Amino acid sequence: MEKISVIIPVYNGENYLNETISNILNSTYKEIELVLLDDGSTDNSLRICQKASDEDVRVRTFHHENVGIAETRNEGMRLATGSYICFCDQDDRVDNSMYEKLYERIKRDKSDLAICGTGKLIGENIQEFEKFTDAVYCKEEIEEKLLYEILFDGYKGYGGLDEGRMGNSIWKCIIKKELTINNDIRFKRFIDYEDDRTFLLEILSCADRVSLLSECLYFWRINLRSETYRRKYISDMKEKMKEYSCYERKILTRAGMSSEMFQEYLRVERCNNLVQLVDNEYCAAGNKSLREKVLFIRKEVCSWGAKDCGEYRKKLKSKLIKKKCVLFFLANRCALAAYLFDVFYKKVRRIGLKYDFWTKIEQKASVKKS
Repeated sequence: MEKISVIIPVYNGENYLNETISNILNSTYKEIELVLLDDGSTDNSLRICQKASDEDVRVRTFHHENVGIAETRNEGMRLATGSYICFCDQDDRVDNSMYEKLYERIKRDKSDLAICGTGKLIGENIQEFEKFTDAVYCKEEIEEKLLYEILFDGYKGYGGLDEGRMGNSIWKCIIKKELTINNDIRFKRFIDYEDDRTFLLEILSCADRVSLLSECLYFWRINLRSETYRRKYISDMKEKMKEYSCYERKILTRAGMSSEMFQEYLRVERCNNLVQLVDNEYCAAGNKSLREKVLFIRKEVCSWGAKDCGEYRKKLKSKLIKKKCVLFFLANRCALAAYLFDVFYKKVRRIGLKYDFWTKIEQKASVKKS
């Protein structure tokens, strides 16, 4: 059996860290190396990690000053000694058979990586979210089936998976470490939230074979009691988006995407970015007045791609209500309405996440109809 390195960045995770460590060490696949990287925690996280190392030789603990999750994961990849690598967040849960099943599929199919379905963990309630049909894709199919699924998520007519939805997370993957070394693939952060997505796009652009498992084996925890359950405000977000788009071009050129398809993707990406810019104003909290937020949306967001908003909202799947509505308001330069709808939607979603019905709505939104 080959060694699998599970990399966990740790930052002030004392509430669930013991549970996550125990969960992984009790996996049915025993040849595991658990790499814990404390990123300058100020709580008891480092002590918990060190105690786990003292009790189980499969656990290795490292500590450094706070540098953020992207650089911490890169350090974990450098330190990992396994033939395969996986990533896990400090408060998430894995099925005890996850690594065994992913390993079996990657060996059986002779793939570079294997991907399983995921679910949401809210309290002790598990809601299945990403679910695939069992499949193995070769080089020629990876672009249309997997890359397009991520790039054109929610838009009709661009290929992608026949069933299910491929999110941006990398927790659900087992990856040949050799693939990351040979192609110099690392986590990179341009804005704040895209490092998982970029890493996954790069991995898929270099892979020759990819396996999908139908089972949901990884469960990511959603903490509805967090302060606002929203991202932090990002300054200069628009300029950072443009910089990130330039880097994406390099990835997709390597994947063999035609210039025509890339231009189409840029327009879809711009629409997504416009919605993210409205979201970002919501995240400004006390930093801006309502008037300042609306003026920014009117001057900087509506002026950037109003024409595309009107055209591409028609290509969105019907159940993607939030994005369709925000794009409608932006296309008609109704900045205040776009912002207020975004706020209203987030509040409704926060309530809905406590119950299965919201996840079911999101799952239905990803179903392709013939």
